[in-house]
Amino acid sequence: MSSDQLKDFYNRLHSDLANVERKSEDEITIDDYKGIHDEFTRLLKTLDVCDNQEAAYTTEKSIEELDDDLQRLSSGCSELQLSAMSECVATASCIESSLISNFKRDIPDDARGFQMVATQVAELRAQLIVAQIVLKALLSKSIEDISEGRFLTTDIHYAQTETWDAKEEQLVQLLNSLRLKASAKGIPLDTEEQLMTEVRCLAKEAIEHVQQGLQQRKARDEQLISFFKECSKLILWCRKQISNLEALQEPDHIQAFCATLAESYKTMSSNFAVLVQNVYPYVRANHQPVRQALEEANELWYYLLVFAFERLSKTLLEIHPKSPLDVQVDKYAAYPRHVLSFLDALEEFFDDVSTKKVLFAEDIPGLCARCDEVRMIIQKHESSLVDGAHRFAVRARAMRNAYTFLREALLTRLTFLSSTADIVINSKRRQHEFEECVRELKSWAADQAHGESWRDIYSKIVEIKRMIERENENIECRKVATDTQ
Repeated sequence: MSSDQLKDFYNRLHSDLANVERKSEDEITIDDYKGIHDEFTRLLKTLDVCDNQEAAYTTEKSIEELDDDLQRLSSGCSELQLSAMSECVATASCIESSLISNFKRDIPDDARGFQMVATQVAELRAQLIVAQIVLKALLSKSIEDISEGRFLTTDIHYAQTETWDAKEEQLVQLLNSLRLKASAKGIPLDTEEQLMTEVRCLAKEAIEHVQQGLQQRKARDEQLISFFKECSKLILWCRKQISNLEALQEPDHIQAFCATLAESYKTMSSNFAVLVQNVYPYVRANHQPVRQALEEANELWYYLLVFAFERLSKTLLEIHPKSPLDVQVDKYAAYPRHVLSFLDALEEFFDDVSTKKVLFAEDIPGLCARCDEVRMIIQKHESSLVDGAHRFAVRARAMRNAYTFLREALLTRLTFLSSTADIVINSKRRQHEFEECVRELKSWAADQAHGESWRDIYSKIVEIKRMIERENENIECRKVATDTQ
């Protein structure tokens, strides 16, 4: 937030306070202080939003910097690998020079032949060392790095079976041809033999690792393609339902839509749970495309549920835009008393006209009997109707206030995803076990109440109560552990 905006906020608050201070004590009302408080609260929320936006921008910049560092690290690894290969070649050249210089003194008559064999041995060792380094690098690659498009040109010859078989055959032939020559010249090949054995083992492991990695990557890509397709279907379905609900205006249509949504809630929740369960390893590995798709789908699903509830609430609880149902209930809570007064007046009227000759004189006894029936019903339920109407009004007001916070929590942007299928299944299983224990307890109490003393029964009840308390403590501990994860 800029300094000019902060200065503007300060000037507005200062102006409001100055206006209040100019008034006398008799003129100052609670509304003046309430206005200042509301303005101050609004400014605090504005500052919080700005801080959150700045924090989000900083986080995005940090992620971009990490991506740049990763790219630089990858390129650096490739350069380091090429540099290592160059150093190996240089080392081989040094070995060649050393062998030639050492053995020239011992065999001065056959220097040219010795130099040729030593050069071939050095070339063989250099090729084996390079192959050893490349194969170890291939074995160290993760599934994310095993991709034909990410292999260096030099690595492809070692990662493919056909090209490596040709390379291996060439190295074996060279080693076999050098055995007799090196033995005749007194040059040992123990190091080359060990390198050849190690390289052949590494090549077998590296090719299997690369093939397995390519297969896993192919299976993962197919799984992710299927996941994104299913996730897109859910997102499109939620958006379509939101559009359909926005177009509905008739209360009957809205209620029918919400009833259909309630019927499909279990199926949709199961679909979301299966979707998360299938890609949960990628969620735990913080695979960003998967997380973003799941977050978008879940946010739209929550918004659809909240939007449907609000439309249904407005239809059922808001009889008139300016007169909510709870206000109407509170207003007409005295309806039973008015009905009783009306019945009293009606019976007095019937008493007056019963002595006179009127057209409906024959119907008066029946009407009086019906009035007595209504009076008995009203008197029987008068207190419960009034109390129930009042409690409904109180609950409606409380629910309206509580729903504001619930809506804010539901529509908050998702930052964490977790699979709760195991927790739900475990809780359901424990709930069934608890219900079974309660049924057994009731059966036992019915069978044993007459056969044992009440003190024994009380001790068993205390023991069961302690067991239930321990079970509740375990459940709370699991909830805390789940929230921590």
